[in-house]
Amino acid sequence: MVKRVISICLFIVLVYSTQARETVFKEQRIGFGYYPSFKGSQNFWLNYSFNKRDQKLIYSIRGMYNFRSESTQEVTNYAIGPCVSARMFALFKNKLDFRATLFGGYVNFTYKKVNYPGNLYDTQYNGAVLMPGINIQTELTDRIGLRYGGNAGIYYAKTEEPVFYKKNGNLSYDVFFNKGIYWLVLVDFSITIKITKNYLPHQR
Repeated sequence: MVKRVISICLFIVLVYSTQARETVFKEQRIGFGYYPSFKGSQNFWLNYSFNKRDQKLIYSIRGMYNFRSESTQEVTNYAIGPCVSARMFALFKNKLDFRATLFGGYVNFTYKKVNYPGNLYDTQYNGAVLMPGINIQTELTDRIGLRYGGNAGIYYAKTEEPVFYKKNGNLSYDVFFNKGIYWLVLVDFSITIKITKNYLPHQR
């Protein structure tokens, strides 16, 4: 009796594991990105993604670090959070994949004026964001791929600016508060490397 129960259990596990092959995530990739903007900023990306065999949906965790140093302004930004992308259409037998993306997570954007007295207060936003976007990706080999795209949104931030004046011969200042809505754009150009094993020909 015990052997029969064990045999039935093993059979169920075998059938389940065979069917589960089609449902588990079969592909995992790591990505390394870099994107220099026209304004001189340097953007670095690091991401980990996983998806099923059909690649209709790709789930990833993305992180970005950005900086720019100029004669008048310093910028230090970073963002981290999950991102999901869905295939819109593909060309050349899925070699060129156009995808809609949605990035959500935590961002911190800081803009600091270098010249005194502007450097007394930073323009800063930190908090949660939800940013739609688009990606174009292709696979150069079975292991190596390229991804290019971006996500954009708007955020609401408060700025603080010192207003200087002389009083009784002494230099004093008041803090001027301002509020505004700003665009937030995350541009991503990444090389992706598949870290899972190659599929068997009949599994493609």
